[in-house]
Amino acid sequence: MTHPKLYQKMSDDLCPNPKNFYPLDHSKLYYLVPYIDKNTPAGVFLFVPLTSYMYEAHVGILPDFWGYHVTEMSNLAIDFMHEFTNCIKLVSMISEDNKLAYRLAKQCGFVDEGFLQDSIVKNGIKQGQYILGMKLCQESSEHLQGR
Repeated sequence: MTHPKLYQKMSDDLCPNPKNFYPLDHSKLYYLVPYIDKNTPAGVFLFVPLTSYMYEAHVGILPDFWGYHVTEMSNLAIDFMHEFTNCIKLVSMISEDNKLAYRLAKQCGFVDEGFLQDSIVKNGIKQGQYILGMKLCQESSEHLQGR
């Protein structure tokens, strides 16, 4: 999460220096780490509960693996949330300058649900954030359709 290329996309001006950053530790958080092989982690997926049934998705794939089955890894993380949690809705807020994350979310089936103007400050510049969502149907794998 603290890789320079990741941290600058995932953080804002008031986040701590990457050397002073520690991931949140809470029993309700889901950290999923995709591995390329037994010894090579490709990044992390973090799912934070916003309600008992809705989670905010954060994706941090290391730059060495950008384009390396990232959509497939993301879909597996979504499948985990569908199969092993009570999640019925995933949401994500993506800053307007993060075109790769926005494209990935759309490839995985997230849909636009709104836009928050001037909701984050990066390098002293106010930016907006896209709000994207995905309904997870607990009765079937409806969220997999159209992938």
